[in-house]
Amino acid sequence: MDKRLEAFQRLLDIMDELREKCPWDSVQTFETLRCLTIEETFELSEAIVGKDYPDMCKELGDLMLHIVFYAKIASETKLFDISDVINQLCDKLIRRHPHIYGEVKADKEGTAELTIPEGCSRLFFVVMGAPTTHWQHPWDLSRDASSWKQNNEQWPYRVQFDETRPM
Repeated sequence: MDKRLEAFQRLLDIMDELREKCPWDSVQTFETLRCLTIEETFELSEAIVGKDYPDMCKELGDLMLHIVFYAKIASETKLFDISDVINQLCDKLIRRHPHIYGEVKADKEGTAELTIPEGCSRLFFVVMGAPTTHWQHPWDLSRDASSWKQNNEQWPYRVQFDETRPM
């Protein structure tokens, strides 16, 4: 078996056992873990800024523990489980990389040629890092998309098609 899969299975097995047998772990909830997760995120940030790679490795492990912990709690009430979390992430990564998994062709500078799906009436330029976090700008496909780009070049963006909502 792949050593990564073995390590992840080991983590899942330990979490199952801790949730069952540890007095502290067995009573944790989404709400009780929340502040601890935020703290671990700040600790990871400090390790990154300080270029402290051994500490970064430790803090990534702490965050992974929290992800597994939340998924375990959710699985106990049949909300979702770790496979749902991972599969949703995989689907998002595939959706966000049409230049790898779809019909979009991109060059090294990030310029993309778009093939617009049949029946699609509009697309969204999803702006990453804009002051209004992750806002979406609808664009009528009958208009020239390059004029939108010229007015918004300071923000990296991706394109998302919307085949369900008419203009």
